Amino acid sequence: MNRQHDCGECRKILRGFGPMLGLVLCALLHSGHVAAQVDGETGENGDDIEEVIVRALPFHGSVLDSATPVYVISDEELRQMQRPSVGETLKNQPGVHSSYFGPISSSPVIRGMDAGRVMITQNNLDIGDVSRSSPDHLVASEVGVAQQIEVLRGPASLLFGSGAIGGVVNIVDNTVPRSSDRVRRWYVGRGSVADEHESGLVLGDVADSFAWGFNLFDRRTGDYSIPGYAEVKPDEGERKGTLENSKGQMRTWNLGASRLTDADGFHGASWGVMEGRYDIPAHSHGGESVYSDLRHARLQLLGGQPLDGGFFERIDYGFSSVAYDHAEIEGAAVVNRFENESQQLRLQALHREIGGWHGALIVDYIDRSKMQSGAEALTPSADVSQFAVAVLEEKHLNDDTLLLQLGARVESVDISLTGTSILCQPFAHEEHGEEEEEEEEHEEENSCEMPTRLSAVKDASFDLFSASAGLVWNVSSDLQLKFSLIHAERAPTPTELFVFGPHLATGSYDVGALYQLAYVEHEEEEEEEEEHGEEEHELEPEFSARNLDDLKSETSNSFNISLHTQRENLRLDVDLFYSQIGNFYYAGNTGEMAEAGHDEHGHEEEGGEHGDEHGEEETMPILLYRQADQVRFYGLDARLTWTLAPNIELQFYGDTVSAQRVEKENDAERLDLPRIPPTRVGARVEIAWLDGKLRTGLSNTIYASQGRIGPLETRTDGYTLTDLDLKYEMTNSNGARINLGLSVDNLADAEARVHSSFIKDKAPLPGRGFSLRLWGDM
Repeated sequence: MNRQHDCGECRKILRGFGPMLGLVLCALLHSGHVAAQVDGETGENGDDIEEVIVRALPFHGSVLDSATPVYVISDEELRQMQRPSVGETLKNQPGVHSSYFGPISSSPVIRGMDAGRVMITQNNLDIGDVSRSSPDHLVASEVGVAQQIEVLRGPASLLFGSGAIGGVVNIVDNTVPRSSDRVRRWYVGRGSVADEHESGLVLGDVADSFAWGFNLFDRRTGDYSIPGYAEVKPDEGERKGTLENSKGQMRTWNLGASRLTDADGFHGASWGVMEGRYDIPAHSHGGESVYSDLRHARLQLLGGQPLDGGFFERIDYGFSSVAYDHAEIEGAAVVNRFENESQQLRLQALHREIGGWHGALIVDYIDRSKMQSGAEALTPSADVSQFAVAVLEEKHLNDDTLLLQLGARVESVDISLTGTSILCQPFAHEEHGEEEEEEEEHEEENSCEMPTRLSAVKDASFDLFSASAGLVWNVSSDLQLKFSLIHAERAPTPTELFVFGPHLATGSYDVGALYQLAYVEHEEEEEEEEEHGEEEHELEPEFSARNLDDLKSETSNSFNISLHTQRENLRLDVDLFYSQIGNFYYAGNTGEMAEAGHDEHGHEEEGGEHGDEHGEEETMPILLYRQADQVRFYGLDARLTWTLAPNIELQFYGDTVSAQRVEKENDAERLDLPRIPPTRVGARVEIAWLDGKLRTGLSNTIYASQGRIGPLETRTDGYTLTDLDLKYEMTNSNGARINLGLSVDNLADAEARVHSSFIKDKAPLPGRGFSLRLWGDM
């Protein structure tokens, strides 16, 4: 390759992928000729696959060692799957869907649960953002720099506490190096559906016992293309083929270092920042778009050390301090601001084997300070502190044929209000002509423009207990069965307790469980009734504050059966699950309507002035957080992998979940919960060429229509998504790997609307999109 040709190629790369990683690729081209790797190492399918360690598990075992269903995505699979958000990256895994609020702010939905029931962690520590409080908030972690993503399907409260009653997504990176591995990884990508530009760099090295790590990722997207109109029932003049207000740009960087000790020990720290802005689709007011501007700064201290002698054989620790600032901006005005600070300390100690039992002690403390202000602030500022102690034990029985796992956790959750709760009567009433003077005064006193401040509301405390029993049974060399029984408890979030106001992202007026709705008698004398000497008594809705002591924690009892079998050319994984949750917090429809313009009260004195330009005439349904006597989730996840020939692999996969609310007074009546993902089944064929260096795959996933709907929901039509991908692995003369990936998502350009999304009727999934990716090692 001559120098003139090299310079021409460099100019093309710089233009196509941007300067940061264009320079990296140019350096690779100069370092040696790139050729197809036909001889030498066998690559992805030739060698034995290295056992993946699950960092979220206390014993750092493999997937097969856990009675709880765990799935790990790492290395090449993660690079090829990565999308702009955690939810979109994981949405094709059995048991996992996406809440979809646009491609950037999509969170994972695990077996029908999301928000405050699914915890997102980074290196086993809480992410510290506001993604659990509203579906239009992104998860503040960049998939592009992750080393692996671990998904714990089902209750994981025993390991991670109250917010993990539905599952955990743990994002692991190498910012704080745990070993002496040298890392030189780069990534660049371009996409057509939203004019995406992505580039990233992950570096790590070691000198003597000092190791360091650095990563950087930049992501920019425009408004994405859709097959037709955004709205199910488009307005006249609506733009076709593009979802407006769906663009964004985010940049993430992390720098860390650690000191490595003998015998697998390390002690280190890292500092990282994620910042940028992203539009909020289906959330514009009066023609003005709304976007979020955020900054997420995170300090981490991580370490672990084997111990010589004594009761404990190893201690691991983690500490994080997060400062999160998130502003929602309409035009030039900040209408909502979240300012969160959180600290977490997590200690884990493994004890030496005693009578065949090997176990761990976990001590966990989290302190969060959440402040919300602005004209559209819904929830008063609050401090939340959690303290927990957990014990987990396991023992091999019957010559290692059986693995028994037991655990228990006690936890205390305290919620302290630092802001002030409010009370008003937001009900929209029909006009009946001229009102009496006394009635006008009564309405003014109860107006949401001048709400009552509830200074006497006391703090809330919840004492929680979780316990689990699991059994891993190696029936034979190619068959494994797992059984787990879990009791878990969850405290409500500040949003579920204290929210009061119009939530424009969901199109509802949300009222927390602190409040209760009653219908009171109001005497009104009408002219026609006066003639007859009769009085009409009307029942009118009225909110009042209740005693927080009346509210209880959620209690979940879950059972999971897993089957894993692997033979010469066949692998099957099936999970059956059932969860029964008592005192389930849900936002139920009251049947009343509120004026959408009542959004100027705020919860802080600095709430700002924002008028009621969103339309005084509009109304929205009032949803009141209540506690259902019982909710039942049940379903299955499955994946079958069949190797038809050494170079041909066929996969079948699918999942289904049902979620129904049952009240004690009528146990026979089953009320479906809203936004439960539909049943889906899919197939994928993958063919390897050139000794596995060239791989092509074709996937076809069928989503059933969803007619099991909750109040205020509409039925969602089924759809089929077909995806095509190609990956080609190369090496240069220095042995550095380069992977070329080409993918086509939604090959048939189908219109698809996600039932688990609040904005499904306003924002379909992207249309056909082509992506070109390059990634590798230096």
